[in-house]
Amino acid sequence: MTTNWVFTLKLLNSLSNLGGKIRITFPAGFTLSGSTTVTSLSNLNPMSPTVTLISSTVLDIAVTSVDSSDIQFQINNVQNPTSDNSSYFRIDTYDIQGFKMDYSDNNVMF
Repeated sequence: MTTNWVFTLKLLNSLSNLGGKIRITFPAGFTLSGSTTVTSLSNLNPMSPTVTLISSTVLDIAVTSVDSSDIQFQINNVQNPTSDNSSYFRIDTYDIQGFKMDYSDNNVMF
């Protein structure tokens, strides 16, 4: 089943004027594809192209700046796992030079 996922995050380290990327790693069993998009960006100023698929479970959202530490976005056309299991998302942010700014050290359970 293909669904949309909404992420609401509070960044500890701002990407305000630097730009950079937000990397979302989906748990095993999910599948991202060329039809995966990001919409409904709140407090994010996207670069073009906005989304880069790194693998079938990892995508980057490129941003020129972030207007607030509270951000939200929706990832569309995500193929959900066929089995019912609990697992974790990993979320990391990087500045424009590739240095890690924030990360989800406890991971995000769904």
